[in-house]
Amino acid sequence: MNPKLVADEVLEMVGGVRLRVFNDVRFREAIAVVGFPGMGLVGKTAVEYLVEKLNAKRMLSIYHYGFPAQLIVSGEGVADLMRIDVYYSYVNGNPLVLVTSNAQPLNDFHQNELSDIIAKELSKRGVKRLIAAAAFVVDMTSPSSSRRVFVAGSDGDVARFYIERGAVGLSEGAITGMNGVIVGWARLHGIDAVSMLGETWRVLVELELIDYRASAAIVEFLSRVHGLGVGVDELLEKGASIEREAATLYRRYMERMGIERREAKPGRESTYIT
Repeated sequence: MNPKLVADEVLEMVGGVRLRVFNDVRFREAIAVVGFPGMGLVGKTAVEYLVEKLNAKRMLSIYHYGFPAQLIVSGEGVADLMRIDVYYSYVNGNPLVLVTSNAQPLNDFHQNELSDIIAKELSKRGVKRLIAAAAFVVDMTSPSSSRRVFVAGSDGDVARFYIERGAVGLSEGAITGMNGVIVGWARLHGIDAVSMLGETWRVLVELELIDYRASAAIVEFLSRVHGLGVGVDELLEKGASIEREAATLYRRYMERMGIERREAKPGRESTYIT
């Protein structure tokens, strides 16, 4: 017997995309925060944390042929395809949309296609500003307790809005993957957009660990600027534990390789963004 959608769900089919609509809500002016898996899982972790703390409800799920051919088991024998999940909540009466996923599509074409589809659906539902959370990977001799937040906007006005409130404006480079290109597609759909990058310790990325402190920097910044009222103590506590583990592994690796640790010269940081 085939499983059926519950009464308030709608399945829309367009080409290689399936939209599963749980709550077809529309907003007058909403902010969306998106975060897809990337370096250090910074953006995904930040968005999932906001979903939890704001008790957000699922609005829709987007399935796409470009995702890896895997079935994800979530527990108690329940499994589903990889997908984009879109949630919504209200903070002080203002709508906030939250978007994340299990993975990103495997190639550039499908990443652009899916980013275009997401931006179109968000625009239809009244999103006027999109913030794409991601990582700015930096070489550090040890993790900094204070992480910077970098921004690059779809135009100068939206970038200045966050720079005037403490973010660092990017002047060059490339932001790879959906956390980058969705900003461009959002602009084409009439949404002001900005990529917001949490400073990330390269050691955590290379060890394939989550940089909770970078996610905390983004959540704290968003909470302060947009009045979300979300604390970050849990993220900072997890971050401190992960960093202690990573520091021990890194020290052992350096000792084994016989490489001396040197302080990086100011202005000579090796960085890449994603």
